[in-house]
Amino acid sequence: MNEASEEHAHRSSRVHIWVPFYDADPMGVVHHANYLRYFENARIEWFRRRGITQATMNGPDLQLAVVESQVWYRSAARFDDNLLIEVRLHEMKHISMEFAYRAVVKGDASTNGAEPRLVADGRTVHACVGKSLRLKKIPPEMREKLMSCGEVNEASDTKAVEAP
Repeated sequence: MNEASEEHAHRSSRVHIWVPFYDADPMGVVHHANYLRYFENARIEWFRRRGITQATMNGPDLQLAVVESQVWYRSAARFDDNLLIEVRLHEMKHISMEFAYRAVVKGDASTNGAEPRLVADGRTVHACVGKSLRLKKIPPEMREKLMSCGEVNEASDTKAVEAP
């Protein structure tokens, strides 16, 4: 593994998902809403591989709330496809973070051994909030763990709205 791919592997995580029957419609095509679940599973694994679990992340007064999500559908995934979901921390701000995702079909009948086929990509933005749902700064310990994962854009929150 070369240095560039090692760095990329350090800031991203990959999760394999076999598309179950119940995620597809009668034509065998994955329902669009399921991609957000696939992305969430990959993001939770991304945190876990960095030593951050839901229990440790959600301290006595800390939650990560999804405040924005987008999915761009590129082609259809189908029942029994082997999906590779890649997630990486794209940007870190004072109270929020953005993750980027790619969902690729690997080894389905339509690829005939060819390159993997992109089926969707997307992004989610998460704000750090307390139990009262008031915005909070990302704790220094968490920020340090997250920023140690490699190349991450660091910016300030420009759209932050103060809670009353």
